[in-house]
Amino acid sequence: MPHYPKPFFRAPRGLWYVQIDGRQVNLGPDRDEAFRRYHDLMARGRDAPEASTGDSVVSILDAFLDWCQKHRALRTYDWYRDYLQSFARSIPPDLLIERLKLIHVQQWVDA
Repeated sequence: MPHYPKPFFRAPRGLWYVQIDGRQVNLGPDRDEAFRRYHDLMARGRDAPEASTGDSVVSILDAFLDWCQKHRALRTYDWYRDYLQSFARSIPPDLLIERLKLIHVQQWVDA
């Protein structure tokens, strides 16, 4: 018999979640809205990405580095730049954020 994930409430945070493929998805604080979002997620299927902007991982890393350069010390920016560039070289340049998996990070760390 297949297992279907069910929404659950985390009282300390006051939020509803559902666990899909080992990842907890925040459904929000309102019970009715949380169940509506849950049904939308289940209707789309597990392979369909959540409502995403289609941003690439590299563009998000670049945006973070731009912010870091403006709001952090030069040494901090340099540290992030070196590590994030190393990670960016280890993934496909057009990888979308919704396709990023833990295995991408693990392979980078192992290398």
